[in-house]
Amino acid sequence: MIYNITPKRRRVLAAIHAYEFIHETSPTIRELADRCSISRTTTYTHMQQLLRDKFIKKDTKLLQPKYSLTVRGHNCLRGAAVDKGIVIQPARAENELL
Repeated sequence: MIYNITPKRRRVLAAIHAYEFIHETSPTIRELADRCSISRTTTYTHMQQLLRDKFIKKDTKLLQPKYSLTVRGHNCLRGAAVDKGIVIQPARAENELL
């Protein structure tokens, strides 16, 4: 499946995924901005677009909002990895991502 996502948004998506994998928690906007070498305002804009396009979801039950990839977000990264010869198993359901 082909996803309509810009390279910069894909980089933010990949940064969220990598941060969650390493730290087992969601990154802050500042941490994402630093990791992607873009401003916090630009990072926030990309995050809003990723939310709108359902690549990530936002859990606001905590004091600080937590962002995580949806199945669509995981599959988008999987598609990018396949293009580069990297194998990532696709996520099939939300409960498999926990």
